[in-house]
Amino acid sequence: MLKHLRGFLVAACMAVNAHAAPVLHVDAGQLLGANNVAVNGVNYNVQFKDGACASLLGQCGSSANFFFNNQSDAEAASHALLSSVFVDSAQGLFGSDPTLTNGCINTELCQVFTPFPPTPEGFPSFAIALNYAASVLTADTVQVYITNRPFGDTTNIPGYTYAVWSLTPVSEIPEPSTIWLAVLALALLAWKHSTQRS
Repeated sequence: MLKHLRGFLVAACMAVNAHAAPVLHVDAGQLLGANNVAVNGVNYNVQFKDGACASLLGQCGSSANFFFNNQSDAEAASHALLSSVFVDSAQGLFGSDPTLTNGCINTELCQVFTPFPPTPEGFPSFAIALNYAASVLTADTVQVYITNRPFGDTTNIPGYTYAVWSLTPVSEIPEPSTIWLAVLALALLAWKHSTQRS
């Protein structure tokens, strides 16, 4: 009996973690974005868009209103894209085929830019999620790009697109409370069963 309860507890915990996975937005095979992407313990929504940095994000040239306010957070966001959004699944081979991400038509690499505040000299700064095609045999990674030139419009650059981030509204965050209640009840039953046997 206790063995079965332990097995159920493990399965329930796995179900809770699966339930908290990002929800991908896919249209006609193209990955447009995702909801509930966890970055440093906070859930975010993200959209992948081509265009000018200032018009898409309202920033890039000044130090105000950046969604991620430092390099570390912007890099964490880029790593979250690689580990939980650009992955192969039943919805699409988004980890293996960079052309499936909105704004990227380069067959070898999609570079997804998340800006953070510029340097004191005013140089635009970005963390970039590098999502390589499976055929390239190069591991996905995150780079930091700081440029002393104006950088903005990705529309005509085949392998570049922006990550446009926002906080996930509380109403959209998965609440697996029913599963947790079941897990708690079964844990108490297992504990009670084990104390009665000793």
